[in-house]
Amino acid sequence: WADGSAPTFTNWWSGEPNNYADGASGRGEDCVGLGVDCVYGFRGVYSQWADSGCEPTDFDYYARSSVCQLLPPPPPSPPPPLPPGGAVCINNCTFSSDGDCDDGGEGSEFSTCTACE
Repeated sequence: WADGSAPTFTNWWSGEPNNYADGASGRGEDCVGLGVDCVYGFRGVYSQWADSGCEPTDFDYYARSSVCQLLPPPPPSPPPPLPPGGAVCINNCTFSSDGDCDDGGEGSEFSTCTACE
């Protein structure tokens, strides 16, 4: 990776990466192609990786950098704090410290509140 860390997942085709040097340019293969397959004689690559040249003048083929490091999603937001003297119910009404559901009164959408987290 650009930051120097080692990847945690790879999917190289057998014998890759080999950094084969092109005789004309002398450059090796510093890019990755996905599923190059039979166009250049790589039968069987399909969904695996093969290193390749990065410029149009490298070899008879080239690939653009195409393997990206994805950062993990951010952690979920913490739950809201509990109200003073109470606990939050699963269906979002609030019990006061006396255990009665303070849900806005009879007939409210939260009047069946029974369980707390």
